[in-house]
Amino acid sequence: MDPNRKKQTLTTGVRLGMLLENSLIEPTPITSHTQASCNQAQLFNIVDLIAQQRMQTAQQQLNQLLDTINSSTDSDAITHLIFARALAEHLSDEVADKANLYLKPYEIPQIQLFNLLANQVPLVSLISQLAIGLLIDACDGRDEITLVDIGIGTGRQMVALLHQLANRARRLQRIHIIGIEPSEESLSLAKQAIATAAQQLELEVTFTEFCNGIENLDNQDWQHLRDRCDSPIINASFALHHIRDQAGQDVRTVMLQRLHQLNPTLIVLAEPNTDHLESDFRIRFQNCWRHYSNVFKMIDALAIDQQSKAGLKTCFFGREVVDVLKADNTARIERHETAQSWVNRLKQSGYTLKLPYIDDLFNSSIFTIQTHADHYLNFDYNGVPLVSLICAHA
Repeated sequence: MDPNRKKQTLTTGVRLGMLLENSLIEPTPITSHTQASCNQAQLFNIVDLIAQQRMQTAQQQLNQLLDTINSSTDSDAITHLIFARALAEHLSDEVADKANLYLKPYEIPQIQLFNLLANQVPLVSLISQLAIGLLIDACDGRDEITLVDIGIGTGRQMVALLHQLANRARRLQRIHIIGIEPSEESLSLAKQAIATAAQQLELEVTFTEFCNGIENLDNQDWQHLRDRCDSPIINASFALHHIRDQAGQDVRTVMLQRLHQLNPTLIVLAEPNTDHLESDFRIRFQNCWRHYSNVFKMIDALAIDQQSKAGLKTCFFGREVVDVLKADNTARIERHETAQSWVNRLKQSGYTLKLPYIDDLFNSSIFTIQTHADHYLNFDYNGVPLVSLICAHA
């Protein structure tokens, strides 16, 4: 987290609110830009009220703000509604229901949402493709590999990886995939998709499943992993920030240490580069605003229709905003931390950092790619690091 930016947005918002309230000159007609700035400032004021436990005043102001935003034609109105919806969770079901009602017209079907995420949103699709490329490079010179996929989901990345491996001049003799995933339904779909791809591509693939979050694996599970792993290649794309505390204790470094005991040839982390572990609600809101408001601007820059843009913001990333800003910090799932924090954890766990290689021909009209001194890549939008790609080995 950049300490120079920590309170910049809040300060700007408060000053704007004071200027509009205390000005003695003839007021300037409110433009959409001015209205958007006012709405943003009001959101930050409500955050301050919540932090002060002035819930009744916060609820009154948020209720009024929802009506103002809903009638706005400003391009940032959806962003403001999404953050207002998240704040409503702290106040009352009635206000939350009102916010949900205002956001309902922007919802899109789940299948359309997943297709957009997989194919159109570089924050997900491009980073996932780059991660697959790094995993494939780690397979060079080997006849047999073991791939551990943490948070395998429905197996989309592993299937894409199998297709690329099948096209290489030197085909692997055996591929062992170990999928770790808490969702039984997703794990079943992953197993089926990998088996189908292996048959189509005529690859010898075995699949071992662990239906659990990595932090919930027991000693017997870890022994099974050690028995099955010979210098594995580990994929942890957008997964490790889901690791929850155990008995009130942070276990993320412990999990990395246990993975290190498998002697991985490579571990690839793709993670949002922002601090949402912050316990101070005001600071966490500022971090959340900085990250997701730029994610939404990135979506606005995509060559897709307006309905799809609104659906992505509302149905996927908007739900993450609600989770990040939950009152109960222990119940949250989207608990992101900065790339530097992950690097520190890796170093403490005995890993050696390795700068991810990206082909010189790679070019993105959306992201600016920055190489960090600690050997990881930042993918920036508007000068804000949104996602980082980190590689290391035992």
